[in-house]
Amino acid sequence: MMRSFFVSSWPLFIGLFFIIIGNSIQGSLIAYRIGTLNYSYVISGFIISGYYLGMAVSVFTVPYFLRTVGHVRLFAAFTAIISAALLAFPLVVDPTAWIVLRFFIGFSYVGLYVITEAWVNALSTNEMRGQVMSLYMITQFIGFIVGQLLLTTTTSESVTLFLLASIGVSVAVVPMLMVQIKMPPQPETDDIMLPKEIYKLSPFVLVGTVLVGMLSAIFYSSLGFVLQKIGFTLAQVSYATILMFVAAMISQWPVAKLSDNMDRRLVIIGLSLVIIAVCIYGFFIDTSNVIFVYILVFLLSLAVMPLYSINIAHANDVTPSKRLVAMTSSLQLLGASGAVIGPMVLTNVMGYSGFNGFLLFLIIIASTLGVYALFRIFVRSVNVHSHTVFTPMTQLSGASSEVIAMSDEDNLQWDISKGETYQQALQEEEEAQQ
Repeated sequence: MMRSFFVSSWPLFIGLFFIIIGNSIQGSLIAYRIGTLNYSYVISGFIISGYYLGMAVSVFTVPYFLRTVGHVRLFAAFTAIISAALLAFPLVVDPTAWIVLRFFIGFSYVGLYVITEAWVNALSTNEMRGQVMSLYMITQFIGFIVGQLLLTTTTSESVTLFLLASIGVSVAVVPMLMVQIKMPPQPETDDIMLPKEIYKLSPFVLVGTVLVGMLSAIFYSSLGFVLQKIGFTLAQVSYATILMFVAAMISQWPVAKLSDNMDRRLVIIGLSLVIIAVCIYGFFIDTSNVIFVYILVFLLSLAVMPLYSINIAHANDVTPSKRLVAMTSSLQLLGASGAVIGPMVLTNVMGYSGFNGFLLFLIIIASTLGVYALFRIFVRSVNVHSHTVFTPMTQLSGASSEVIAMSDEDNLQWDISKGETYQQALQEEEEAQQ
């Protein structure tokens, strides 16, 4: 069965591989270049956040474009936009222009992820979906590592790296256009959950998604900027980023296993405590010692990178099946909102206190996340037997959760400690208030 899947889907995974290489190069390169250009901390935050602003807008617009244009043409359009934007960066070295370019890159990359994942979902079956999504994540991780290795081939001032990223994205569309492949179904609605509805289902999902989005953006998208400010070269930043992805691969499955057998919010509390402890260690290290900083990045990655998956899994646990796709669309928007805010606040904090400000801001967010999770556990406990299947993912590809939601929504159950469904609990709560 998997063999037939490979035969029909290899263009998708080749395209995904080159897409990820381009994203890996541009993410670290632009964050690093911002630091070398000595833009103000405020402007730097806006440039980093531009990617996530585009990501937030795409949540509303990509489904419409898919219905009106189609998957193949939209895929080609997004790759063209990204390729042109990457070539424009070295031509127009202006902060306002870079904010706009980052916006279009974020908007288009999320669109590419949505299209690719919808295709993968259409070609796979429920029996193989877990293996397929694991292969999907492995392809992403390998692509990101290859992209980081390419960063070591030249200096950040060279145009070569922008050219390599542009070439990678442009090549991605070739196998998609030259091979006939089964089309995924068109999205039917732009349904989305309002924050009030999410809060009724689970206040922690609403708050946690924003906080996790902030943590992910601060740690991933801002890492190159942060390390440049303490004197790292671009090659050293790329090696640190590779360590980040290796740590993510190591921690995903053990954390997944743990979260499947207990309240996922307890796992989130544990990860928050690890982040706090590692940041405290960071206050005492010599940042001129590259090895100490690598250790810091690796340990932080072990705790930060699985948070997105755990939060999505908890949201799936508590969401009624008919509202699952709407929930995942809303989570993408909420996560992107947190990701827009995070870098802008971080760069301002670093303007006052440097690297220690980076660590302090991580501590504040992790503490808020952990304390609120603990509070919600006391307010409402969860039956672990109602857990949905955990699928590892990161916020680098936020659309994965929606693909899983659409494929598995008919097989999920929702319970709380007394065996009720969340729908029943909400109905009883509303009746009690009347």
